[in-house]
Amino acid sequence: MATLACWAGRSPVLLLVALAGACGESFTTGQGAGGTAATATATGAAGQGGSPGQGGQGDGEKCLNGQDDDGDSLADCADPQCATGYGCASAAPAGWEGLLRAQAVAFGQGPPLVCPGGAPAERVYFGAEQPMSCAACKCGTLQGVSCSPPKIGCWKGSGECEGAAKDQTGSFTSAACVGFEPLGPVSSSCRITEAASVASPGSCAPSGGEPGPAAPFSGQLEICWSPAGAGCPAGKACVAAAPAGLDALGVCIRREGHQECPEGWSTAFAGFGAYGDNRDCAPCGCQPPAVACQGGAYTIYPCNKECQEPLEGSCAQVVTVSGGDCKNTSTLMGPVPWSVKATGPGAVGADQPCAPTGGQPTGAVTHDAPTTICCRP
Repeated sequence: MATLACWAGRSPVLLLVALAGACGESFTTGQGAGGTAATATATGAAGQGGSPGQGGQGDGEKCLNGQDDDGDSLADCADPQCATGYGCASAAPAGWEGLLRAQAVAFGQGPPLVCPGGAPAERVYFGAEQPMSCAACKCGTLQGVSCSPPKIGCWKGSGECEGAAKDQTGSFTSAACVGFEPLGPVSSSCRITEAASVASPGSCAPSGGEPGPAAPFSGQLEICWSPAGAGCPAGKACVAAAPAGLDALGVCIRREGHQECPEGWSTAFAGFGAYGDNRDCAPCGCQPPAVACQGGAYTIYPCNKECQEPLEGSCAQVVTVSGGDCKNTSTLMGPVPWSVKATGPGAVGADQPCAPTGGQPTGAVTHDAPTTICCRP
């Protein structure tokens, strides 16, 4: 976001100021009317603060236009008609623009001040930024871990797992129990040809990482333009009395860039008028723990297709194929129907927590348009 300030009837001014002190100028509240209205936002262009207008008494002296309006050879502050509500203040030195009225408040405090005439004050910003903070990232319980079964190869025509094997993993794991017809009078054997592996390491749901409050500045300045008239001693200008809220800093002047204030203008504000704030928090993530899959076996049941333990003495005994050992299955698969039940491997480490990632501050506040504001009582 950015703030752009413009002064009525002058070239655009972008302001950010840093508070260096305070002083005040006191006048009795005067009468004024009119002013140029504009609005200011933190994401667009700030408008010019309204001005008090020319003041005066009816058709008599207009107290801020630098002219003798009532024919008494007295202009502005020199005219008795301007004795109330107006006074002489230090004029803007050569090379400086002014005069201004300003009020310093905390960043984000309230709506813009209303200048004389009803226009909202120009809002500019000053002071150090508040560091960005991010809520800690957290991870939920590990979910979705799965293992691929160990691969099993079987040999038809060899009881010693010799020659070329046929991978039976798919057919042996196609159902909870898979039945087969007899292979006939032929030797056979099976063994695990490849260990179980991780099919999915699982995941944890991340949470947290919300950005905390982090103002891009410590304060803001409300500014109104104050027209300057005549009728004052050399080095002075006729100005309207500052309304409530705009009297603490006296009168102010401005100049583009960072400059030394002229002698006597002891309250200095040096900063920037435009800024962008793209600070945020990196998205939270979760790194799953290291998971391994171990075990897994295939149990071969002779004499039935339902993975039932055969009656003792009626058939060959059940054989479990696991690890890397070769199992001779000739008497199980050859003469009679047979069946296979696969036992899945177990996941080791699935009970460990996920490691949170992310959540660190990112981005920065950028500044532009250096400007100096100087004030005095």
